[in-house]
Amino acid sequence: MDLSALIDCGANASSIINRKKLTSLAELLHPPTHHLKQPIPLQGFDGQPSEAIKQIIQCDFTIDNHTFKDQYLLAADLGSHDMIIGRKWLAENDVMVDCRRKKLYWPGMHQLDQWDAIRRDQAFDSTPTKVLPTPINRPPTSTNNQARPIQDFAIRSATYQKRRQELELNAIPTTALTSQIATITAPAFEADMRQTELLVGAVTIAELDHILEKRQRLKEGIHSIDEDNPDALGNQVDAEPDESTQLRKRLPTFLHDLTKCFSKTAANTLPPSRPIDHKIEFDGPEPTMKTAHLYKMSEPELEKMREYLIDNLKKGFIKPSNSSYSSPVLFVKKPGGGLRFCIDYRHLNSLTKKDRYPLPLITETLDRLAHSVVFTKLDVRHAFHRILMEPSSMTWAAFRTRYGSFEPVVLPFGLCNGPATFQRYINTVLMEYLDDFCSAYIDDILIFSKNHQEHRRHVWLVLERLRDAGLQVDIDKCEFEVTETKFLGFIVTNHGVKVDPAKVSVVQDWKPPTTKRQVQLFLGFCNFYRRFIEAYRRIA
Repeated sequence: MDLSALIDCGANASSIINRKKLTSLAELLHPPTHHLKQPIPLQGFDGQPSEAIKQIIQCDFTIDNHTFKDQYLLAADLGSHDMIIGRKWLAENDVMVDCRRKKLYWPGMHQLDQWDAIRRDQAFDSTPTKVLPTPINRPPTSTNNQARPIQDFAIRSATYQKRRQELELNAIPTTALTSQIATITAPAFEADMRQTELLVGAVTIAELDHILEKRQRLKEGIHSIDEDNPDALGNQVDAEPDESTQLRKRLPTFLHDLTKCFSKTAANTLPPSRPIDHKIEFDGPEPTMKTAHLYKMSEPELEKMREYLIDNLKKGFIKPSNSSYSSPVLFVKKPGGGLRFCIDYRHLNSLTKKDRYPLPLITETLDRLAHSVVFTKLDVRHAFHRILMEPSSMTWAAFRTRYGSFEPVVLPFGLCNGPATFQRYINTVLMEYLDDFCSAYIDDILIFSKNHQEHRRHVWLVLERLRDAGLQVDIDKCEFEVTETKFLGFIVTNHGVKVDPAKVSVVQDWKPPTTKRQVQLFLGFCNFYRRFIEAYRRIA
């Protein structure tokens, strides 16, 4: 559903939606709606009181190709505006407004001009800093487990004064701490630059302090509606600790009896043994003993590894191992930030007999969507972990860490035949429905129908099959009864299929090839979209 939103830096709230849009929004998206125990008073831009806020809704929305999950929208009378984005939301998401250029600057944008950084420094209070007189000749090898904000308000006193029909908040820091910043010499910096995994950038102290303070608020679970009433939302919405109750708030009404299909708790339990259990076979004789060497890791990576091991040992997904064959582990950076635990199975995969079970052709899958008008997208939670390893194969998949050797009980990521094993299982589960009204590409499932009435029946049938097969769905990655969705790198709509603009930008920003190999790589990438390019063969 498309809405027009007013960016209002003077609005002392997060985000507000027009009451007139609630009815159509509820019919189309079925968002969870919460009625407040005590209405929140509202004051307009002219200082005159407006009708109090009595309810809020929870939904996802996208602004400037940036999607935000589970956002709380206050319902109020907004006149001709569908929606208002207030300064509280802009601050929490670190979004800068460029009024002169009529543009939003998002965190991480490379186009952020120098004047924006200067303006950000001016937006936050600065705190005196002390520079150590002795430089560090060698870069630090570790970081503190918990970062300290540059500016620490140990006790924050607030005084409220009503002036000119506006409520002003004066935050008075009762203590101000100085932080020590150590310099680093040029040789030490040059040594750091040689590390390929190192990311180097520039950040001001004010920006860093703001980011750390924001992360601390999120960690503590502090969510507020506005600065004048920081606990309003937490106190107004009834707490529902039960998982099924929380799921019902987010699911369409017709799926309330299928909450078990979305259970995160069930997805964290061991699956039963099935004929589909993953087995590792070799092209030749079984390999002899191979002990993997450990990759050097930073302190944050070691901490992340400990968390992974403890969590998966509790679940029973891994167990201690005495295997003479093992693989090393490493971490890769996630696209959205953070670290992903990976096992380097390259040597094991080179010896493994390949499973040639086919994955669906994407072009054929897209052709099946013709004449469909409504879609539901599902994502199987921890898909590979819902398949057990065959007992004799666990030892071959063992991995070594600083904290010991372990072997997976469930199918881990990284094994070359893992996708084929899961595709075989999901095809078996949904065989009756494939290409009729659903398509499954490993853990991504798309349900498509020609009208809304039959679509709900189709969704119900698919979820029933998944539930009976012991597969849970991640509700955070699902979309229900939509007319447009992203699937397999394309945007599928009730009017046809089109290319994802994010993928097009990759081609637009591609550096001009200078060698034959680079030309081949570029054409290979473009071949994926040849059906959308007229006379592609002649152009290529």
